Amino acid sequence: MKSSKKKRIWLISAFVILVVGSAFAWVFLKVDGDTETASEAAQPQTSRVVRGSLILSTSGTGTLVAGDQVDLSFATVGTVSQLNVEVGDQVIAGDVLAILDDLDALQVQVEEKQLALESAQKTVQDLYDNVDVSLAQAQLTLAQAKEAQANAEKNVVQAGAGRCDSATTEAYYYEYIYAQRDVNEWESYLSDGTSGYGEDFILTTLTPLRKTRDKAYNNWQYCQGYTTLEAETSQAVKEVTEAELARAQAAYDDLLAASGLDADELALALAEQENASFQLQIAENALKGAEVIAPMDGTVISISGSEGDAVSTNTFITLADLEHPNLEIYIDETDMDLLRVNSEVSVVFDAIPDRTFMGTVVQVKPMLVEVNNYDVVQGLVDLNDTQTSAGRNLLLGMQAVVEVVGGEAENVLLVPVDALCDLVNNQATVWVMNADGSFTAHSVELGLMDYSQAEVVSGLAQGDMVSLEDLE
Repeated sequence: MKSSKKKRIWLISAFVILVVGSAFAWVFLKVDGDTETASEAAQPQTSRVVRGSLILSTSGTGTLVAGDQVDLSFATVGTVSQLNVEVGDQVIAGDVLAILDDLDALQVQVEEKQLALESAQKTVQDLYDNVDVSLAQAQLTLAQAKEAQANAEKNVVQAGAGRCDSATTEAYYYEYIYAQRDVNEWESYLSDGTSGYGEDFILTTLTPLRKTRDKAYNNWQYCQGYTTLEAETSQAVKEVTEAELARAQAAYDDLLAASGLDADELALALAEQENASFQLQIAENALKGAEVIAPMDGTVISISGSEGDAVSTNTFITLADLEHPNLEIYIDETDMDLLRVNSEVSVVFDAIPDRTFMGTVVQVKPMLVEVNNYDVVQGLVDLNDTQTSAGRNLLLGMQAVVEVVGGEAENVLLVPVDALCDLVNNQATVWVMNADGSFTAHSVELGLMDYSQAEVVSGLAQGDMVSLEDLE
């Protein structure tokens, strides 16, 4: 019995051990299985694709500047004789703002140069009006040259050639012989002194005899033949008349080809006309330079002198368009992509903090500028409204805080930036959750994007769940 009792106790103990062991085994397996299931069920963080609006903007500062501003000066030095405006005056284009004291003398110079130009213009016009006269004159000159050349040709002689016919030459010869005989006779009376004639009578008689002899001799020599000098001279005259004829012929031909207009004469007349016009322009510029004339409507914002002052060609009056001012704005260079022409801008001036002005970017400088030791991007804004609530114009130099809208998209699909993988040129990969909890990579096209959200152009649908982690 004792042995049987011990056996039963052992069996019970074994059973308890078996049950407890089985319980521990079941607990162990249960815990291990739950751990494995929990590991398989772990999911990445996700977000839903929603529809909404996205606005890209940046803030900066601005300064009100004139819409158009010009610095005006005299073009010549002098003394101000008349000042017609004061700072703050409004003027219209064409108003004479100031005048120098030598205006009358400059006006006289303009009138003189105008007369000179009119004279030069008349000379040119006369050339065109008198083409028939010019042709006729050229034709007459050509005819005279032909006649002169023909006469010169006819009068060419050879050295030693007889100048007179033989009968004339012989008559002059005997006239000379007879005259020489008479001279010899009276010269002999003069030399021997035995003729009975007085010396005075002999000389009185001898003088005309000698003249007659000399004349007869010269006539005889003249008829005997042409001299070398005469022959050379006649040839030279012929060559000169030939050259004159060639020039006259060429001039007539050129004039005929130009319908009666002498090209050289016309060129000279046109050059003189052009010079007269240039001189008139100089005189007119000098006259204009003695006046400061408003080139546009505007307000006088500065004057650098008064009546009686000697002035140079530096700026004397500054004129600005205060009716249409602009706003120079400055934004940080890191936001330069948001500053574009036609971007909308909201403006709050320091002096009018309770009102917001609107405008549009009309210009962006293509280079950075330095402001207070910072490199910034500068733009120019055209304001929609430039008056205060009291109807006064905004004042130049007013400071403002601006917000530039660089882009805006309304009612578009939006996805978190954290969901974008492999982002290149507005193309990215997004992991989209499937119905069974798995994920599939989608290629998406993006539009606007800020630091947290991006506009989805294609590749996703509203309600898609996307991973905020790269699952590759």
